Amino acid sequence: MYRINHSMKQIFLMITIATLVVSCGKTGMPLPYGYFRVDMPEHAYAVTPDSLNLPYSFEASNVSVIRKRTDATELHWIDVDYPQLHASVYCSYLPVKGNLFQLM
Repeated sequence: MYRINHSMKQIFLMITIATLVVSCGKTGMPLPYGYFRVDMPEHAYAVTPDSLNLPYSFEASNVSVIRKRTDATELHWIDVDYPQLHASVYCSYLPVKGNLFQLM
């Protein structure tokens, strides 16, 4: 059997007391269950304007702002910005002409 000497007992007692003193502090606050609610503004949908000269079309919300990417190397990349929500959707376009595996 192992014998624990007197100094080891004192060290163990001091660590235990220090742990109890440090752990007694503010009580924790439980967090509520759920997610943040995002209130969406009133909106309607319209087809993207032809002035963008895109080879595709989609319905965008009237609260969004569609702008072409100026820093993109590809021609038909756009950003759909939602200023009220401080959010953006980045859209890219690459035509698939039998080269799907090369594009992936």
